[in-house]
Amino acid sequence: MDKITKAVAGDADYRNLVIGNPDQQAVEAAMAMIIDRIIRKKRKGDMSLYREYQQNDAFKAGFRTLITRMLDNLEYF
Repeated sequence: MDKITKAVAGDADYRNLVIGNPDQQAVEAAMAMIIDRIIRKKRKGDMSLYREYQQNDAFKAGFRTLITRMLDNLEYF
């Protein structure tokens, strides 16, 4: 989980589209796009995570929320 969080934090779109953006809808859309992209890249290492993320909308929403909260506490990683 921390690898995905760090990958999001290091993503150029995260820095450009999320950080400091007051438009919450735009932030949520950008975060969804970024996390989706990172999960797709990591599917080779963990196909079960990718499969669950793609097939289970509740899991996907919870996963995105968890990553967002972890980003708020990134200095602890």
